[in-house]
Amino acid sequence: MNSRQFPVALFLTALILTGAVHAQTSPLANRISAHSQVSPFADRTISRSQLASTPNPFNPAPFQKHLAPLSGQVQFLLSTRGRQFAGSHPNVHGWLVREGVNLSGARTPTLPSAVANSGSGATPQTLASTCNASSGAKFNLEPFHGMREIGIPLPQNQTSVDFIPDGGVGGNDLVVGGANDYRGLIEPEAAGFSGVVPPHAWGFSASGYYVHRAGPDCGSNFEGGLPHLVYSPTREILFGMGDPVIAVDSTRKLVYGADLRFGLTVSAIGLFRTTTTKLNSAAACPDGTHLTDASGNDTVAAGCWPTSMVVAPDTTPSDLLDKPHLRVDERSKGTGAGDIYLTYTWFANNASVIQLVVCPANFNSILDCSNPRTVSHPNDANTQFSHIAVRPDGVVTISYVNFEVFSEPEGNPFVVEQSNIKLVTCTPNGAPNPPTCSLPSLVAQEMRPIPLQARIAEQGFPVATYPTHDQRFNPATGQYEEFMVWTRCATSGIFPVGNGKFFDWIQCPESKVVMSHSTGESGPAMNWSSPLPLDTGPHDQFFPWVRTDHDKNTVQVIYYSSENDRSGHLLQVMENEVVPGNYSSGTPQVLTKTQINPSADPILGDADPNFGDYIGMAAKNGHAYVHFTGTNFPQNVGGAALSGQNNQLTSFTY
Repeated sequence: MNSRQFPVALFLTALILTGAVHAQTSPLANRISAHSQVSPFADRTISRSQLASTPNPFNPAPFQKHLAPLSGQVQFLLSTRGRQFAGSHPNVHGWLVREGVNLSGARTPTLPSAVANSGSGATPQTLASTCNASSGAKFNLEPFHGMREIGIPLPQNQTSVDFIPDGGVGGNDLVVGGANDYRGLIEPEAAGFSGVVPPHAWGFSASGYYVHRAGPDCGSNFEGGLPHLVYSPTREILFGMGDPVIAVDSTRKLVYGADLRFGLTVSAIGLFRTTTTKLNSAAACPDGTHLTDASGNDTVAAGCWPTSMVVAPDTTPSDLLDKPHLRVDERSKGTGAGDIYLTYTWFANNASVIQLVVCPANFNSILDCSNPRTVSHPNDANTQFSHIAVRPDGVVTISYVNFEVFSEPEGNPFVVEQSNIKLVTCTPNGAPNPPTCSLPSLVAQEMRPIPLQARIAEQGFPVATYPTHDQRFNPATGQYEEFMVWTRCATSGIFPVGNGKFFDWIQCPESKVVMSHSTGESGPAMNWSSPLPLDTGPHDQFFPWVRTDHDKNTVQVIYYSSENDRSGHLLQVMENEVVPGNYSSGTPQVLTKTQINPSADPILGDADPNFGDYIGMAAKNGHAYVHFTGTNFPQNVGGAALSGQNNQLTSFTY
């Protein structure tokens, strides 16, 4: 299949997934057509003996030995659909080979031996997008018909965001977002499986960045894929594999990004640094999509993100670094002021642990940073979903989940899942010295988590119990208080099938976002409250994200809800607030009146569905930006207007 044939094949795929075509002669179309006939719930019925012999049979091979779920991006790449979609990417292909995944019949790309950073290339595009429109703004610049070399629009999801107030051009806010961008995964196939990055194209990065620096709207002025890295010991080129997270330092006018990097020889985290001067420069970061140059080099992206490095590389074939999170200590002075805190999940052997790396504000190499340090409890072997918050006094807190599965007493057919939500408190020591961290304390034993790798009944895609948190200062006590939000099942998600002796059906009937708060600063004295729903509306609420506006001392929470859809499927982004002095949330507010259909994407909405793991928010000085996955901007797929997944941006004041 050459690059001219590829858009046609992908167009056929899109028609198959929307039910318009039932059989085609294209090999790619036939492979996906066969898979799309499988029930999306077919793999959710398991035997008790399978649970006994495999910690998590719902994890894709070869990670079934791990109980903790993988990130949505990694799950997708290991799925049948993901291997079909991205198996020609040199890093994805190499990583699948490294993990021992069967790739019989797959096309083998040529691994690139070198990528230079020279030349230039950007395609200017304009897209007026109103911040507070009923659907928010489209926050990417993908053309209506898709990239020229691909010929079809592709999804973006799993969104993060941060901003510097008045940090853009002409006093505008500088808003920087990150998202999984599937243009980078399919581009190698559009390049004819050569492994050579094509010229004047998006490139091979699946870690998208999107920046608003000028104008009264919320549109992206420019976008691109985070640039490649080189793992020096093996000289392997590592392109962005997604899960990008963004953090800013408003004090020092610095912006950071982190993402997944893996391939044939290594699994790692990529860490990037740039300045507001760079991002506001039309010469360094021109408007439009940052394309590769005439030689296929990601020159413009590398110029926008000039400092980068590989963090915590692991060359053991069965190991994986997953789910990074990133925050910055924005204080102007004090021990650790300006330090960057990076956490991730390290899957190794039969366990997964949370690790922390701390770097100084102006790092130039990994030698400037601390060694990775495990911060999860020594007895927690099934951890995932770390989340960092930094208090205004420099104290750092890290939340995570440890997953447990156990059987009820003999004769009871149920298998019980439990998610232990924990919090670590760290005192800074100034990078490269790691902080002094407490043993994790228990926030909650969630007995109704979203079952491992299960789907909410009315949604049809995986959702996890993924806690996020932030702090608020209480002037009456002189202490900081924590607020934690997460998703749980409203009722038990585990049902026996038949007499329950052989099979259990695992699904969450309805999900709710709950919140717990503390009235102390550390350890058992934190006195966590019983978790209560943020929203009492019907149907589902999920993907909560919390940020404290330390300028106003208010706690802001966003999440998806289907409460205003009679069928309980279509989504809106909701916002809720905890005002100073209160511990309960207020009345939920709708941010996006136009509803989102999470099943609409022709690639990610059917078999092996993927809607990401979270949405993002940043809140400062009475103003918040919300970066989310939506389906509100139809794009042209072979003459049909289809509403695939887009990263979208909205804002609100309070």
